[in-house]
Amino acid sequence: MNALLSCVNYFHSKNIVHRDLKLENILLHDSDYSNVKIIDFGLSKSLRKGQKLSDTVGTPYYVCPEMLCKEKYDYKCDVWSVGVIAFMLLGGYPPFDGDSDKEIFEAIEKGELMQNDQVWEQVSDEALEFILFLLEPNASWRPTAAEALEHPWLAKQRETTVRRCATRRSSLRSSLTELKQFQSSKCLLRQAASAVLASQHQHDDEVKGIGRAFQCLDRSCSGELSKLDFQNVLTAVFGDDSEEFKTPEDEEALVGLDIDNLFVQVNVSRSGCINYSEFIGACLLQKSTVDESRIQQVFKIFDRHDKGYISRKDLQEVLCGDCNTIDKIIRQADRSGAGIISYEDFRAQLLGRGSQKGPKITCSKDSSGRSSLKRFARRIFDTPKNFRRSLAISQIR
Repeated sequence: MNALLSCVNYFHSKNIVHRDLKLENILLHDSDYSNVKIIDFGLSKSLRKGQKLSDTVGTPYYVCPEMLCKEKYDYKCDVWSVGVIAFMLLGGYPPFDGDSDKEIFEAIEKGELMQNDQVWEQVSDEALEFILFLLEPNASWRPTAAEALEHPWLAKQRETTVRRCATRRSSLRSSLTELKQFQSSKCLLRQAASAVLASQHQHDDEVKGIGRAFQCLDRSCSGELSKLDFQNVLTAVFGDDSEEFKTPEDEEALVGLDIDNLFVQVNVSRSGCINYSEFIGACLLQKSTVDESRIQQVFKIFDRHDKGYISRKDLQEVLCGDCNTIDKIIRQADRSGAGIISYEDFRAQLLGRGSQKGPKITCSKDSSGRSSLKRFARRIFDTPKNFRRSLAISQIR
């Protein structure tokens, strides 16, 4: 439920309502149920602020009562559907049933929950309270996805999992070590490589551990990390209150950690919060710099035709960027002045040893005052993961 509601909370924060959440539209990427994917956005809508919808769509068992009563509705229709899913997972049968769609709709409108006492005796009071919290017939009293995530049944489980689970603590330590060393604020090619890695390696086993670390830090389950979240979680996980779970490796992970500098380096979009893709990309790229063979693998992503160097055309194909930004990347990385990026140039940039030749590289400002680099990063890292592989690093301008 934590993973599912985190997904829902994320796309709601991007002003998207799904409108057809059901068990069939939930995919599990691994056996620990921590990596949930929601599919089939065919009925989804992007809502403007304050906008409500009125058409009745979805699957009978999961439709919210305000749809059936022809009332206007918003994101909370998805929260109702999550409540139905939770009921079915814990109870083994739908909360509202009938021999036809009409009978199911009537049961939903009446709010007549089907409760098998023998089944629910095995379910905790907190879990049952959570289900009823979501299956609130009055939409104005029903919680948002963010509010549902704060329910004690879920919050307690998240806290316990992070503090007691050795695997998650290990993942968090490893990611902190990578992030402490990550430097990108002055290197366009390094930022581009970070974004490409995040887009192309979403399903690798290595990403699972980094993803677990992000989940540990993302206390609000919003898909973004604020500095306050970062500090509070580190205190909760590695602080004095968790003394019984502490290891020497925990203390080592915190040595030299400068959260302000970490945000400067990793938060390429300058939004003030590190999002999932920025986090994944930074950790993956830093891991790649400790092994020559991995640097070569990253280089081959950009060297489209195994020429042994990266041309302007290669960068355009990989990044889908405009000519000005491509030229800036080449001028910053090309130490020979040949107009290409050799493997040694590329390696030097990734390792932070590049020396800039020619005029100082600056990012032009648009009418809003934002630099082209910031706009590039914001577009990439705010793009939903499902579309990022095809988009790559488009519109760098």
